[in-house]
Amino acid sequence: MSNESPVRRRPAAAAAPIPLDQVWFTVSEAATRARCSNRTVYRAIHNGELRTEQRGRAGAHHRIHRAEIDAWVRGERPQQLRPTG
Repeated sequence: MSNESPVRRRPAAAAAPIPLDQVWFTVSEAATRARCSNRTVYRAIHNGELRTEQRGRAGAHHRIHRAEIDAWVRGERPQQLRPTG
């Protein structure tokens, strides 16, 4: 048995909340939020019903803004999104 005291760890700092105007979802996350299939989300993207930002190699990954998903679910168009950055 050693005479060392147990290691005390600091509690993890709470992460700062992400501002709502910076919340982006993957297709899978958007489908979960909208309670539909990934295929339905892809169809909405390709039909122009959902605007996305494409990231990754050759635009391989769609990212969908939270306001877009919520408006799409309600059947309306969101207000003009403010540029982030």
